Amino acid sequence: MTAEPHPALSVVVPSVNGWDDLRGCLEALERERAEVDLEVLVPDRVGDSVRTRVAETFPWVTVIPAPERSTIPALRAMAFERASRITAVKMTRAGDRARTARPS
Repeated sequence: MTAEPHPALSVVVPSVNGWDDLRGCLEALERERAEVDLEVLVPDRVGDSVRTRVAETFPWVTVIPAPERSTIPALRAMAFERASRITAVKMTRAGDRARTARPS
């Protein structure tokens, strides 16, 4: 049995403020996917409205449902558990426009 290939980078984007904040970040990450093999994990405490939109718009994103009152550190920890076999993890906030660092 062969091991599954791992993505070059795992990106964790906690979802705490709703679709409008999250969408811009995921759009930026989508552009990065052309150059970097990304795994994107979105631990979400907002609910089904966000989870459904993410699944429909960004099917390559892994959404991790979380209780509504989950803290941001708890959301990150949930995602890190799912990304535990990955050698690099990038943390970002949903309102950020993600950029992946590249060696010069």
